[in-house]
Amino acid sequence: MRAAVWSDIISDYRDERDIDDFIQWCSKVGVDLLLPCVNHGTGTMSYHSSLAPTAKVDESWDPLGLILRKAHEANMEVHPWIVIASWGSPVLSYEKGVAYSEVGSPPLQTGHPEYFAVDSYGNSSLEAPSLVYNRGGNCYLDVGKEITQNFILELVEELVKKYPAIDGVHLDYIRYQRFRNTLKVDCSEAKEFARIVKKGDSFWFMGKWAGDPNIYDTKFFFKVTDSKGVGDRVKEITLDREYNYCFCDNCLERFQREAQVRIPEDMRTTEQRSNWILSNEKGKWVKWRADNVTTLVKRIRTKLKRLNPNLKLSAATFPSYPDCVEAVGQDWVSWINSGLLDFVNPMDYDLPPEKLKSLVSGYRQSISRKGFPVYAGIMTSQSYLIGAGDVKAHVDAIEKAGGDGVTLFAYSLWSSGFRRKKSLPPLQEYDEQLTKTFGTTR
Repeated sequence: MRAAVWSDIISDYRDERDIDDFIQWCSKVGVDLLLPCVNHGTGTMSYHSSLAPTAKVDESWDPLGLILRKAHEANMEVHPWIVIASWGSPVLSYEKGVAYSEVGSPPLQTGHPEYFAVDSYGNSSLEAPSLVYNRGGNCYLDVGKEITQNFILELVEELVKKYPAIDGVHLDYIRYQRFRNTLKVDCSEAKEFARIVKKGDSFWFMGKWAGDPNIYDTKFFFKVTDSKGVGDRVKEITLDREYNYCFCDNCLERFQREAQVRIPEDMRTTEQRSNWILSNEKGKWVKWRADNVTTLVKRIRTKLKRLNPNLKLSAATFPSYPDCVEAVGQDWVSWINSGLLDFVNPMDYDLPPEKLKSLVSGYRQSISRKGFPVYAGIMTSQSYLIGAGDVKAHVDAIEKAGGDGVTLFAYSLWSSGFRRKKSLPPLQEYDEQLTKTFGTTR
């Protein structure tokens, strides 16, 4: 069983000693496949890029270059992890000199708002972000749009040319985003409010940014989908927010042309059009979105083959296949079966051993390429804490189901030494069990 690990360059490392500690930990516990993230949804890069801003904390040194040199000296592979669709907060543009370097490219939020996805209500993710990672929320790129794909290809090419020693490229968020938030609001004491609110109303929850009270760093959009009571006796309202992309004018026009669908002319708003599509042509919409993402993966694969045919391509994928094809447009088993990936790292987080075994067994049945490497991702956290004594049970479940290895999410969670150094309490003392499980395989 092989061991891999995800780590975050921007947040995990501040100097060369941090990288030495990381390499030593990997060597100790038996990890030999390193997946260091170069952007992790921040909208900034951990190296000097001509396409996106450089993270402020990394402007004066080259952490990825050090990881490459030291990992290769230790006979480890390095596959930089690129977050594709999640691209930072809408307030990133105001954080020059704080979140990103004063020198170099501006954020995409400023330079290319057309790259960002539009939800089923007609809101750009720049204006109505999702509540992920930070108070300001996260904005998502439209991975199906050609100009956005061109940017991603340029980013991949820049990485490969800047770091020719890398062993491959690891893709994350190579998908659309989809999830739902629901709020229940007690209106029993809000008579004036209850008189005016009605089903179908739009609500914006906004908060002023601590960095500038004239700027809102929190903008979250909801629709009223239900109410209990009548008139000024409304007792409760239900607010829903579905994150479902992309319904920009470009995507709606392309979908109609490429899928041979005609949206009725009386459907004039984005919300009306998206509702009509999902009610009448959902099958075509699901396939069209998945085809968009697959096209991007194909283009990346072709780019890598041209730049360096020895580079491997891998991806962190949704665990629930084939449900993820409909949910986020990620038909990752088809990528494998058509030869686009060299290994895969399904994000099988927060799952007990028996569920892990069932999932990985399902992957094996779906994957037609004999011997294709599957390195299932497992995470320990406060919400799903894997006891040190339970590590082997999780790994054994993956192996018995036909998995070839494990990917640990993440270094900052599994390494108690890292956590102590950052003044964080260790989740568990995992080193001994990890070493027993993987150390003898190196």
